[in-house]
Amino acid sequence: MLFPEERYYGESQPFGKDSLAPQNAVYLSTEQVLADYALLLTTVKEQLNASTCPVVAFGGSYGGTLTTYFRRQYPALTVGGLAASAPVGYYSHNAWDQHRISEYTWIDIVQQVFSSTEHGGPACFSKLQAIVDAVATAGSTPAGLAKLAGQMHVCAPEVLGKDPIFLLTDALETLPQEVHYCFSAPKHNVCSQYFPGVFCHRCLRRKFPPTLSFRVRRITRTLSEVCRHGLSTPPVRL
Repeated sequence: MLFPEERYYGESQPFGKDSLAPQNAVYLSTEQVLADYALLLTTVKEQLNASTCPVVAFGGSYGGTLTTYFRRQYPALTVGGLAASAPVGYYSHNAWDQHRISEYTWIDIVQQVFSSTEHGGPACFSKLQAIVDAVATAGSTPAGLAKLAGQMHVCAPEVLGKDPIFLLTDALETLPQEVHYCFSAPKHNVCSQYFPGVFCHRCLRRKFPPTLSFRVRRITRTLSEVCRHGLSTPPVRL
């Protein structure tokens, strides 16, 4: 089984720390990624003397989209593909009007989920905005970044990156997607709203003082409490 790391992610930085500079990021495209997979696949098969070995591509969400495109772009390299929850239309700007989506569709859905939970509603989303703003402010200074690192329980400030707000918002955006943990949710809860609902309930149950440390600590504690609701695998980590 091959599970390649996509270019510009993890350790696959073609230009080192400057990989995401505008002049270097031009090589981060779907076409380039697919070409990487094609080269990797043919190279590995050659090295293993397995040129006649059939290959099946698979993936979910973005990986499912890549699976679909790979089958279309390089049909001779695989015998099939399993694409789960593949939002193909989202990555084709020409079809946005047809599918009634825009560049804001994703975040609009996230906002709608957090704003319509049983235990939160609009007040929950407003609280999340305040938390995000606080983390963004703290991450803009070395001292604030060091404080965040301690309260998010990471080994060093550098782990949070240049802008830790992306780590936080990615975690929050992940919660509405945890429908595959629905077996652990109470029967009366809608799957897509279970984790955001628990989060909002914990978040709004107490008043946040204006200190950043308390706010961030509440975030990490809340996520930990969600993980203890009968889950065998944490839905999200900070």
